[in-house]
Amino acid sequence: MRRAALVLLAAVLPALGARAEAGFRPEAFFAGRTHSDGAFVDRDGRPESRFMGDTSGRRERDGATVFDQVIRFDDGTTRSRRWRLVRTGDAVEATATDVDGVARGRIAGRELRLDYTVRTDPANPLLDVDFEQHLTLEPGGRAVSNLSIIRKFGFTLREVRERFVKVGPGGRSSR
Repeated sequence: MRRAALVLLAAVLPALGARAEAGFRPEAFFAGRTHSDGAFVDRDGRPESRFMGDTSGRRERDGATVFDQVIRFDDGTTRSRRWRLVRTGDAVEATATDVDGVARGRIAGRELRLDYTVRTDPANPLLDVDFEQHLTLEPGGRAVSNLSIIRKFGFTLREVRERFVKVGPGGRSSR
């Protein structure tokens, strides 16, 4: 009897662990520090420019996750933005300093899809672009891959491909 219980437990525990790991919790992933490397990619898949980013996030009392992101581009320019992410069930709403209105999305398993408009020039809304962002939790839960499709008037202009990695104590990526 005890042996049958151990065999059953050995069969069930891995499945429970896989199920628990399978769901993406962006509010937990982006609380703390992450580092990212990425590139803007043209429509033929060729990198146009590269960048690195560092984020530092925290959970707020109201349950929102707020994280500050600093992005350094290969041309020497830097951009900072602040995200505020709220999750209700599988639905996600987020605001950011360069997002026009609210980014809305849904979590399905290991992926969060967000749709939003970025203000590239606050003085000229004609330069706004639409983002379709896919954040996918990688196996192990320590990294997230990002694929963002940038569109204008429904036409794809370019993509962003990026990988976020949780940063451990001492500032090292936990790859």
